[in-house]
Amino acid sequence: MGAHRIWLERPCCDLHRLPLPDAWADHVVSSATLHHSSNLPALAREVARVLRPGGSFAFVSEPVKKVAIKERRPRNVEVEAGINEHIYTYMEYARALRAAGLHLRHLRPRSVRYRLFYPDPAFIDGLPAPFRFVRATRAGRRLIETLVGGRMTGRCFCRYASLPLSMIATRPACGRCGPSPPHGAQRARRDGV
Repeated sequence: MGAHRIWLERPCCDLHRLPLPDAWADHVVSSATLHHSSNLPALAREVARVLRPGGSFAFVSEPVKKVAIKERRPRNVEVEAGINEHIYTYMEYARALRAAGLHLRHLRPRSVRYRLFYPDPAFIDGLPAPFRFVRATRAGRRLIETLVGGRMTGRCFCRYASLPLSMIATRPACGRCGPSPPHGAQRARRDGV
């Protein structure tokens, strides 16, 4: 890796206090880790702090709870064993990252396609009723896969079908850029409203 000037650090530390200087990392990568934080906004601020302007934060396979679920901590063997487990909604992830000044792009991981074509009963039960019917056909599964990849429809699937969340969040390249505007403000500005 050193020959290509690519360095990898895997610090063993508190997620909310990374032992790295400000603007140190070009990229931060996380796999099924964020849901172990009990303070998602603080974690997002810490990631934004260590990212260089223009840097990216990629995270994959984060569990997403349905909007209807009120509990923040799951009831599972991990929690019973003392592991710090939390479940967040899509919007909780998005709000924390935007408030930290990061810009988001939703990804459609292959695991979503796998779950559409080889679903388990819990996944099927979690789909909204119309999609349980539609996913029974090959064309229906393709339609759902397309919708999951859509900018707005993908968010809805994560919110209502508990699909694993994967995103890339980038720190703006200019130093003057602050937190992202509230949801809908960009569209209003673009439309001249």
